[in-house]
Amino acid sequence: MRGKLIFILSIVLLGIYSSQGAVSHVIHITVDGVGGYFVKGFLETNAAAFPNFKRLQREGAFTFNARCDYDYSETVPGHVTIFTARPTLQPGGVATNVNHGFTAYSGIIHNVDPKFYKASFMDVVHDRGYSVAVFLGKTKLSPCIDSYNATNGAPDTIGVDNGRKKYDYAQIASQSPTLLATMTNLLATNPPNYTFFHFVETDTIGHSSGWFSPQWSNALVSIDGWIGQILNVIDRNPALSNDVAIIVTADHGGGGDPDPLAQHFDPSRLYNYTIPIFIKAPGFLPGTDLYHYFSNRFDPGTNRVVQDARVPQPLRNGDTANIALMLMGLPPIPGSYWQPEYSPPVPQPVALELLKQPDKLVLRWQIRDDFIPEFTSELNGVWTPVFSGIQSNETHYFLEILPDLQTKSRFYRLRKR
Repeated sequence: MRGKLIFILSIVLLGIYSSQGAVSHVIHITVDGVGGYFVKGFLETNAAAFPNFKRLQREGAFTFNARCDYDYSETVPGHVTIFTARPTLQPGGVATNVNHGFTAYSGIIHNVDPKFYKASFMDVVHDRGYSVAVFLGKTKLSPCIDSYNATNGAPDTIGVDNGRKKYDYAQIASQSPTLLATMTNLLATNPPNYTFFHFVETDTIGHSSGWFSPQWSNALVSIDGWIGQILNVIDRNPALSNDVAIIVTADHGGGGDPDPLAQHFDPSRLYNYTIPIFIKAPGFLPGTDLYHYFSNRFDPGTNRVVQDARVPQPLRNGDTANIALMLMGLPPIPGSYWQPEYSPPVPQPVALELLKQPDKLVLRWQIRDDFIPEFTSELNGVWTPVFSGIQSNETHYFLEILPDLQTKSRFYRLRKR
């Protein structure tokens, strides 16, 4: 009697990148004081404790080697940079003022030198009739709200007048669970088009207990769980699950200063200026390097790169708002300096491979959660998805197939979910 014959159908998929403007919702998250080296180390050595950061890494594009502002590795100027896509101080090689100049803990962003209106991502979204919600974990970040209220926001000159106030909902609280309860309820019932959320605990614990402390890593574990709550709400809401982009970054790193009372205030320190960025969205392949997607951004290694227009730039947290707007099909923030140019690489084929071992056969394919294996006994028959028995390592999924002399030939393939 002949043994079982197995035919492997390798599926090569090209052109899987979605067009820009593919989503109606963006969730833009900052984790205060989280350095790229710490997150990378945790995901390499203790991934089980951080399943949701690992999911973002597995299902989206990412880098642990982005940069915060060159001159200020601090919360307030860092967030103003993220909101406006402007550096804190004027960069070289630029004729006009493109910096925001805001380093205070209160006041109006537009009233500091240089004194002019600095538009934010909220202006772009709101003035086109979309909704915005902002959740902040520190009262000193109130300028990011106050500068765009009904008094200080710019007139809406685009289409229908939606008013000067650039957000629909804003809340500040010193503990993330308070903010998270409101945010997840909004996502479940009436999701805003653009949601900005700031997790504060890693910075608070960093200053009180140190960035290398067990208390700090426990705070990051908590934030991982809270991100998981957000992902769960998205997964359960059909209006969001296929129509949302998630961007996670940091305002600055931490743990680089020798001064225990400073911890992150020296922007020349590697641990302070190195931050992560995760993007889970159409147009960004799972498990890929974020630097592959932008033609005017370059991995800096360990270098601290000046914010000069004449110098090749790394990805920065200041890029993330304009990336979010691009994903919504909207233009960049008016007057903004940080404008990454999206230019995705040619997608690599996804192949189903057959590995022969002495007592079994093994199917192998790259870790891609947007694909599922299927089998059939006849090429023109019904294909049945395989959900059980799938194993994985850091790069591939595996499915063991034990020889069965009583079974007819079986065909396997990968199908895009």
